[in-house]
Amino acid sequence: MAALLGARSAGAQFSGTVEAWGRNDYGQVNVPLAAQSGVIAITAGGLHTAALKSDGSVLAWGRSSEGQIEVPVAAQSGVTSISAGISHTVALKENGSVVAWGAGTNNWGYIPYLGQSIIPVAAQSGVISIAAGGYHTLALKIDGSVVAWGAGSPDWPFEPREPHFGQSVVPMSAQSGVTAIAAGVYHSVALKNDGSVVVWGNDWNGKTNVPVAALSGVVAIASGDFHIVALRSDGSVVAWGENGIGQTVVPSTALSGVTAIGAGSAHTLAVKSDGTLLAWGDYLYGETNVPPSPGRIVTSITGGGYHSVLLAVSTVPVITVPPISLTVSEGHAVSFTVGASGYPLFYQWRKDGTNLAGATNAFCSLGVAQSNQAGSYTVRVSNLLGVVTSSPPALLTWNAAPFGTVVAWGYDSYGQSTVPVAAQSGVKAIAAGSFHTLALKTDGSVVAWGQTNYYGLPGKTTVPLAAQSGVVAIAAGQEHSAALKQDGTVWVWGNGAIGGSNVAALGGAKAIAAGLWHTVALKSNGSVVAWAPGGFGPGPMPIAAQSGVMAIAAGDISAMALKTNGSLIIWDGWNNSYPIPPEAQSGVVAVAGGGHFLALRSDSRVIDWDINGIGEAIVSPVAQSGVVAAAAGQYHNVVLRSDGRVVAWGQNDFGQTNVPVIAQSGVIAIAAGYGHTVALIGSPLPFTALRGDNGMILTWPTNAPGFTLQSTTDLTPPVNWLDVTNPPGLLGAQWAVTNPFASGARYFRLRKL
Repeated sequence: MAALLGARSAGAQFSGTVEAWGRNDYGQVNVPLAAQSGVIAITAGGLHTAALKSDGSVLAWGRSSEGQIEVPVAAQSGVTSISAGISHTVALKENGSVVAWGAGTNNWGYIPYLGQSIIPVAAQSGVISIAAGGYHTLALKIDGSVVAWGAGSPDWPFEPREPHFGQSVVPMSAQSGVTAIAAGVYHSVALKNDGSVVVWGNDWNGKTNVPVAALSGVVAIASGDFHIVALRSDGSVVAWGENGIGQTVVPSTALSGVTAIGAGSAHTLAVKSDGTLLAWGDYLYGETNVPPSPGRIVTSITGGGYHSVLLAVSTVPVITVPPISLTVSEGHAVSFTVGASGYPLFYQWRKDGTNLAGATNAFCSLGVAQSNQAGSYTVRVSNLLGVVTSSPPALLTWNAAPFGTVVAWGYDSYGQSTVPVAAQSGVKAIAAGSFHTLALKTDGSVVAWGQTNYYGLPGKTTVPLAAQSGVVAIAAGQEHSAALKQDGTVWVWGNGAIGGSNVAALGGAKAIAAGLWHTVALKSNGSVVAWAPGGFGPGPMPIAAQSGVMAIAAGDISAMALKTNGSLIIWDGWNNSYPIPPEAQSGVVAVAGGGHFLALRSDSRVIDWDINGIGEAIVSPVAQSGVVAAAAGQYHNVVLRSDGRVVAWGQNDFGQTNVPVIAQSGVIAIAAGYGHTVALIGSPLPFTALRGDNGMILTWPTNAPGFTLQSTTDLTPPVNWLDVTNPPGLLGAQWAVTNPFASGARYFRLRKL
């Protein structure tokens, strides 16, 4: 509930900024702008937070059901210390008087009227420190005595909903020689000038049984709801009381070098001399997940119901690692980063001198690179003590995607959609596993990236030596990868139980496919072979799949065979029935499998159905004609149209159907994983040339925008390619160059802009 120490030092030497984290259902960790500078003390209540400014005013935010954040006029100036209870807030004035608001007055309905916010005469002068408990309040007088009021006091015996534990009945040992105070829900704590700790009130979990280590040498105290924390002069922490969440199990790192402590409802906090923050105990709302922040100097720390708050001194911002210039190819993600010291730090990235909206972190992510993103990038790092701008500017150079480059998008938790440099050119085929991706290079080698291990099983992205040359086809499953070699052998790697590490003895294979756990191969004689560990994949091969097969695919647990007559066969190892829609029983030219099935017909139309033949999704209208390839993910579909454009539909929880601009033309192959999609940008476009009386007529696909025509008369390196000066004109399905060239050989090429 209330971490009721750590921010009530009347003699704060530094002003700084507030950070808060943890439970935030009432905005208690949303630090207002006014608390991001000039704060000298902090406190955290049950569901609210408060800060004391250097001008003596109090700020409060979070829950206000009992008015605990409604700072009265008396606390808007002249305050030297603050403390927060479950639902009330207390302030100490420079004249030694106390002000309190929130629960405990008679203004808030059913809230227990326990008087914790009604100041007794004894606390209206001569007070030097305060502490707010669950439903009671403590004040330390200048003479070393403690005054207590609210719950647990003989003055409030009539509230049956709150038990009376005597937490407000100050024992003789706390009536003199006290130097600090703290309060929990039903107990009170005092630190004596001899370094000993005194506890009174509720004794659940032995709170009043002060351990030997806290009977001397203590220099600071803090209290959670039902546990107590003490800091000793040797820098070690002692904790006792309730330990249901481990809040009193002091880690070894807190046994030396600690300079400040704090306590939340059921968690404990400490600051080390090197600035390290420690937190242990309850983690339900992330209250012990200390956010990193290089450069901050923490002066105090405290905890609330389920949140934590710190006060840190501001330091001048300094850029330690400036952003560096980048060259990126179209379609690949680009981001800038900056390293800086200082506290707190605020960032604003700029492009060509103009602020980038939302670019206010230490990194600037531009997403998939576009040509209009090329330019000069800088970042302004600032706080109230200064502003510094990175220099020299980082230049972003954009290149058109090289032919044979892989583009991937969607789920990327394992990096399966982060294409490595090796797959950004020279690729001729792609495959997508559940959480990894493969690329086959023109030199016959395989590149693999994404999830390496599956529950500790061997790495499916660790390409074996045998797959580093001579590969002609690839396939990817959930736990394994496969490669078909020129000699017709198939190599499988990943989970050794999934088909073994080498199936070279197969021989005669001309195509491969992979399901979740199984591998399928099509042999040159038209027969199909499939294998997997017992019961995990296709069972006995159907007679129909033992000849006349021209293409294969693999579903999650099934295999698909496309016969030369355009008919389909689907089977698995569990004797499941796979009804095939009438439209997919003939005229099929290609198949794909994942969590469902796709068939591409000879009329360039796609048929989609699930494993029950019911129909997984309505086929996108753009997939009802002009389709040349199809791929099936777990719950999404991808097709490649004849114009080189990728279209995707279905489940889009990871953005797997959000086709980027680069995949909307020039694509020659597609693949789909569990939640990611992969496309291969094509090799150089073919074109033909005819010489006529009116000049040279060159033809190439009219669906290839963004190219320029170049020519040369000599192919001896270095080749001097020159742009054809007159723009070509579109002639139906051809592009025409009308100027006649001089006699002799002339060579042409298309260059992507």
